[in-house]
Amino acid sequence: MDLTNWNPYGPFSEEFNKLFRGVPMKASDVIMPPVDIYLTEKDVIVEISLPGVNQKNVDISVDDNNILIVKGKIEKKSELDDENYYRKERKIGSFYRSVSLPVRINGDKARAEYESGILKIFLPKMPEGKTTQIKINEK
Repeated sequence: MDLTNWNPYGPFSEEFNKLFRGVPMKASDVIMPPVDIYLTEKDVIVEISLPGVNQKNVDISVDDNNILIVKGKIEKKSELDDENYYRKERKIGSFYRSVSLPVRINGDKARAEYESGILKIFLPKMPEGKTTQIKINEK
């Protein structure tokens, strides 16, 4: 039996490269921050853990297929050289997260807040479609 490396992104690896302006990278280099999604009566709320991220380095969008896309960069400025570290576990680099939203949302009224390393995105739900009765005119 042959063993091969498993790539969780499969054919989408090339799409990741395009997203990050042609910067050559492997899919394994992309940081995928954890996401919580919950519903209130009026909103879909998405919380993403982005500790230490400057909010200027975050782009948020919702595409026509009702997919939320959050991407950006995690940068760390340090006066220490890498050789002075005893342990270095925090990752730096590009992050990308996309999630399919459970209901249609009104992107024009969406807003986001960033506090204590948590990005909180409020996406107002679109009103449920109303059923309209159509009367048949007699001739």
